[in-house]
Amino acid sequence: MSVASRAVAQAHERASVERVARLDRLAREKAETAAVEAGVRETVALEERRGARFTPAADNGRAQPRRRKDGLDWLYDKGRITHRQKLAGERYGDDWRRGQVRSTRSCLDDTVRGFVEDAPGEARAHAALRLNRARALALNGNEALVEAANRVCGETLSPAQWAGGDDRLAGRLEDRAQRALELLERYYFG
Repeated sequence: MSVASRAVAQAHERASVERVARLDRLAREKAETAAVEAGVRETVALEERRGARFTPAADNGRAQPRRRKDGLDWLYDKGRITHRQKLAGERYGDDWRRGQVRSTRSCLDDTVRGFVEDAPGEARAHAALRLNRARALALNGNEALVEAANRVCGETLSPAQWAGGDDRLAGRLEDRAQRALELLERYYFG
């Protein structure tokens, strides 16, 4: 066998080994993707049986993120609150989360709008001031309405989650949250 033919044979062998390795890697990636998607489907199904709601799955057959619906989304999707009430609740919730001493940080957006990142204490104090003003002027200091706004807007619980599965209590808490959001809408948007 000549040197040239041996080099060609070795090149073919290398190409064959690389092709097999690439096909093996693609098969592993496909299996891993399928396992992750199965795990997500199982988790979503379990949470839905517990009462949680999620954004709909994509119809295109591709994996797409599913976001858990919070209390405001839940009320809005059921037609219990208006778009402006949802916006007012989001505004209140932003101030509530920023005003917390140990505020949870989002993996999507860690900025505190309107304030320099170097002064988180000042941002927290300003958010707490806005929150206290909204509680006093919009909710008239009513502790039940403040609690409803804190739970639904701040902690992002739906009334059913807040009530711990008690349907009658969930209905009453939903009414209370609706009233708080009506008052917050008037306060924030006149």
